Amino acid sequence: MISLPLIGFGIISIFIGGMFAIHPPIMDKYYRIAQSLGTKQTAADIEMTQLSITVGRIAGVVIVFYGVRFVFLGL
Repeated sequence: MISLPLIGFGIISIFIGGMFAIHPPIMDKYYRIAQSLGTKQTAADIEMTQLSITVGRIAGVVIVFYGVRFVFLGL
């Protein structure tokens, strides 16, 4: 039996994961805010690092895989 809520959640997860994988500055913004806490620097003063780009892309791919899994579970 088809589960529409599960398929819908999977499609939304695929979209969000794709945004993380394609546009890693989302993860970079979080990383820069975390690095600037407790210092006199602002988040805008901290440069984008290759680590935050890589982590953002990996997180996006993992979210996409889980979204595809949810879609297949809903079918």
